[in-house]
Amino acid sequence: MAGYFINEVCDTTSSQSSKLYFDELMVAPDYTDGVSMKKDMALNSRKSPAFQMIRQLDDLIEIMESDAESCEFSRWPTKAAFDDARRFILKLPLTRIPMPEIRLAEDGEINFSWNNNGCFVDLGFYGTGAYSYYGHSGRGDEIMDEGNSVAKGLAYPIIKLLSA
Repeated sequence: MAGYFINEVCDTTSSQSSKLYFDELMVAPDYTDGVSMKKDMALNSRKSPAFQMIRQLDDLIEIMESDAESCEFSRWPTKAAFDDARRFILKLPLTRIPMPEIRLAEDGEINFSWNNNGCFVDLGFYGTGAYSYYGHSGRGDEIMDEGNSVAKGLAYPIIKLLSA
């Protein structure tokens, strides 16, 4: 299936805002007032996997908006699909599972994919408030479901498969 993979389309570590972020990290912390402490906490949150994933979604929105006419996609993801993906990211247990690869499918779906440690999981959002998934382990165990609520977060069978 053709689609935009965030790693192939844009390098999120080389943008101007990333450069400023890395330059700011080289400054020694000065906690003589609450403002500088809050600023440092905000910078550290930029290192979080959730922040990185949301930034990737934002980069994909920019690509979509600038490339909408020249691409061969049959349909771009809707704003609701991006909103669902953002809400879902904030519920991911990223201390227990690796970050997924984010891509856009040509049919308007936003996909999160994991392909590591002998297992594969593909999870998709269309902007309906729900997601579907399919996965398999290296041992041949398969999991799949659809209509899972974005508000409830990642389904336990996926967590179990990815954290094994």
